[in-house]
Amino acid sequence: MEKGQKIIILASIAIIGITAIAIAALSPGAFEEQCKQKAKEILNNLYSIEGGKEEFLKSNSQGLLSNEGRESLQNLENVLSQCPVLKSIPEEELGFDVSALNMG
Repeated sequence: MEKGQKIIILASIAIIGITAIAIAALSPGAFEEQCKQKAKEILNNLYSIEGGKEEFLKSNSQGLLSNEGRESLQNLENVLSQCPVLKSIPEEELGFDVSALNMG
């Protein structure tokens, strides 16, 4: 094999290795961010369904959510179960307090 081909092959292997390491390092953060966005989207939908944040919290604490609200809350529970790290993120960073949702 020519010296030039060996250099190209070694450089390609190095680039592939560095790319794989970068992807592995960034993936968990990207997944967490995706979880946050999905949870916020579902929660905003819940607030809309139930007439605002205060009405949602009141209805939820009394167990009086609408069917659509219960379904959305179940979807939020599913996201939180798939992304347990969200439960440990401070309310200021997450945008809502998971413990105030009174879920399962």
